[in-house]
Amino acid sequence: MDLYIPSPLRLILGSADKTAKRYDRLEGSQETLEHPDFVKDVTVHGRFVYTACSDENVRQWSLEVRACMAILTEDNESYSNI
Repeated sequence: MDLYIPSPLRLILGSADKTAKRYDRLEGSQETLEHPDFVKDVTVHGRFVYTACSDENVRQWSLEVRACMAILTEDNESYSNI
């Protein structure tokens, strides 16, 4: 998989409905990233999406595996979600 290149046709949006949604109009796909509370922020770096949830954790998602890879806690601990 190539690096994720943001464009008007590729978006990742956080929402108060406890999800982040990835829209890719180039591939014609949509994907939902589930969270325990509302998503406050989203950023993309390389092949990973990072979401900040109101539960005060940051989640690392793989764009290749399409799954949450790790949850980064406030005290800088990290634990795998898989």
